[in-house]
Amino acid sequence: TNLSPLSGLENLTILDVSYNSLSSLIPLATCPKLTSLLATNNLITTIPVFNDTTALTTLSLSSNDLTDVSALGQYTSLTGLDLSYNLISDVSSLSELNKLTVVNLAHNQIATLPSWSKSCALVEIDASYNKINSVYALSGLMQLNYVTLDHNKISNINPLAECSKLVRVSVFGNYVKDVSKLTAMSVIVNYNP
Repeated sequence: TNLSPLSGLENLTILDVSYNSLSSLIPLATCPKLTSLLATNNLITTIPVFNDTTALTTLSLSSNDLTDVSALGQYTSLTGLDLSYNLISDVSSLSELNKLTVVNLAHNQIATLPSWSKSCALVEIDASYNKINSVYALSGLMQLNYVTLDHNKISNINPLAECSKLVRVSVFGNYVKDVSKLTAMSVIVNYNP
């Protein structure tokens, strides 16, 4: 499938091109008002740099063939991001995305979470089914409410006690034994001791 006919559509704001066997999103790089792009279940391997990345607030690239997401660091207006079910191992570029409120990184090959600033807007993260062994990058995130890190390699979730708005943490399939710091804060913790 070819997106070339959509190139340069100046008033295009929302687009869903999921389930189209697409391998590239490059023609959309010239759509300056695109705010929401859903391109799940395709064959996309790279993320293009749009001419103007400030309009895009929602991006869903779940179930593609992504390995490199470094270009996402330029998409500083993103509030919602879904990169689940890809082949991603490095998400360090996401540390630049301080407006993100919801991010889904589940089912990848990630070992280290991004180091967001303490004042970032992140409310919810799902990074289940990865290779993560530390939650320290999430400690102190002021807006964080929901953390899902099932089936990783985590043994200590105590750094999450620094997240004052935390409501629920799920760490099934990890090595967590002590949740007392979080339960003392009335945080719901789902785990298998």
